[in-house]
Amino acid sequence: MCLRSTVLQTKSNQPAPSPVIFSFTEIEDHQKQLNEEMLKWRVWQESMEAAYASIIKMEDSPDYSVETRILTYEKFLTEFGTNNPHTDDDNELRDEAQTWVDYHTDILENYGPRK
Repeated sequence: MCLRSTVLQTKSNQPAPSPVIFSFTEIEDHQKQLNEEMLKWRVWQESMEAAYASIIKMEDSPDYSVETRILTYEKFLTEFGTNNPHTDDDNELRDEAQTWVDYHTDILENYGPRK
């Protein structure tokens, strides 16, 4: 027996593993899913911000009653009640909307229905 085969036999007591075929396909698919999910949240967030911008214009108009303002903010809070896990901007808008609900509710309770 030659020295080389003896060394090989003593170094390796277990069989060699099968060849590994490494592929980025799973990683790329996962990243694609993440990108699609982020895009959906970004579109949702943009629609929330656009809705809030439209609603806040109501505060500058005398054409809306206190009750209508409360209902509008409450509808906004209901429609956009889902938490966007990628930003706190949605939480801030909901907090602002709730502040307006509280403000108008206070007016309604203290002064009665008015424009």
